[in-house]
Amino acid sequence: MNRTALNLKETMNGYKHCKQSNSTVLPLVIFFFALLLSSCASLSEEECLNADWHAIGYSDGVSGHYPDHIMDHQKACGKFGVSPDHRAWEAGRKEGLQHYCTKANAYNLGERGESLHAVCPPKMAEELQFMHDKGMMLYKRDQQIEEDRRLLREYRDELQELKKNKDGSSSEKDYKRRMRDLDDKIYRLERRINQDYYDGEYPGHFHYETSW
Repeated sequence: MNRTALNLKETMNGYKHCKQSNSTVLPLVIFFFALLLSSCASLSEEECLNADWHAIGYSDGVSGHYPDHIMDHQKACGKFGVSPDHRAWEAGRKEGLQHYCTKANAYNLGERGESLHAVCPPKMAEELQFMHDKGMMLYKRDQQIEEDRRLLREYRDELQELKKNKDGSSSEKDYKRRMRDLDDKIYRLERRINQDYYDGEYPGHFHYETSW
């Protein structure tokens, strides 16, 4: 992949992150809101005026974008009097999809808690979904462990407070029991995940070559 394609890929990744950030962060003033929206345009003026539409399509394919994603480019570049080359873009996107539609990528998407887009050949759908589900299983386990740890810290803080004020009370014993239960739950979850890694059942990173 040439330097242009690499730069465009970084742009697309920044765009994806920007879209996710907008869903959770509310700007304090209209100026910053407008600034944030403008930064989320799919392509900048310079990229539109010097566009390699095959490279842009390739980057979009690697990111798993749908065919209608070109409309975002149409909107962004239309402001500068530039229209996308649909044929070159789609040819590049299909090449990029060969890297998106792999077992390794499907697994890694699931491991990060990201969805698998329905852009791959139907004959590959079942095996890709299977790998994505395995990755998502690990993601959910990690999330559960983090939540359990948070609860454990909370219970320990509450227990410490009870010790200061009600030493030996029934409430303290109840909190101790709950703390032990959570501690045991975290131990079992961590042990199971670690065992999965050691056994190679859910390898963290691997690569499969996939033919279309």
